[in-house]
Amino acid sequence: MYMFIRYNIYGLTVCYGPPLVCVCVVVHVSPGQNFSLGFARTVTHVGAPGAVYNVEITGSSSTQGMDITFAPETLEFSAQNRMATYTVTVSGVAPATEKVVSTALVWSAGHHVVRSPLVVYTVGVEMPPPDEMTP
Repeated sequence: MYMFIRYNIYGLTVCYGPPLVCVCVVVHVSPGQNFSLGFARTVTHVGAPGAVYNVEITGSSSTQGMDITFAPETLEFSAQNRMATYTVTVSGVAPATEKVVSTALVWSAGHHVVRSPLVVYTVGVEMPPPDEMTP
C-alpha cells in the first residue's frame, strides 16, 4: 500500500494507490523538529537515445531551513525504455505547525522537462482505518 498527498488551496487529501501513482516526494514531519529522510525513485526514459537530464530545484525560497540533495545529479539514458534510479534526501528543521512547504525537482534535457513535486508538511492528516484503505 502506498500513500500520497494531493493538495490545493482548499486542503489536503490522502490518496492510496500503486507505486506508479506516487510520482512526487511527500514528507510528513513534526513541527520544529530536525529530520532527514531519503527517497529512491526509478524513472523510465521514453525519448530518444543519448538523453542527459540534469536536476535543479524550483521555488527553493520556500524551503528555508531545509537541505535537498540528489544522487546522482545527472541521469544519462543510452537507449529508449532504459530505467535509472535516483535518491532525494530532504533534511533540516521542519516548518511550523499547520504548514505545507512545496517545491519541485526539475529534470531537464534540452527541450524535455520533467517536473516532480516535493512537499514537506506538518498539517495533521487523519488516516482512515486500515480496512478502509484501497490498494
